Amino acid sequence: MTILGKLSIKELEQELERRAIESAPRPLANPDLRILRETCQAHIDSIAAGTFHEDDDDQHYIFEEAIEALYGKDIWDWIQEQL
Repeated sequence: MTILGKLSIKELEQELERRAIESAPRPLANPDLRILRETCQAHIDSIAAGTFHEDDDDQHYIFEEAIEALYGKDIWDWIQEQL
C-alpha cells in the first residue's frame, strides 16, 4: 500500500482520474431498444412524409432514448451528480 504523502500531485490526479473512469456507469448487458427504435422510426417517417421541421426536437429525444436504453433510466441521476 502506498502512503499518499509520498505521491506527487500529478500521481494523485492520475489516480483520481482512474477511479472516476472505473466508477462511471457501463451499458446494460441487455438493453431494451424498443422505444429507441420507435423514436428513430418516427423521425425517419416524418422525413419521408415531408412533415419534418428543422425546429423539431427529434434529435434531442433520440439522444435521450439512446442514453436511457443503453444505461437505464437512472443514468440521469448519475449525470446530474457529475455536472
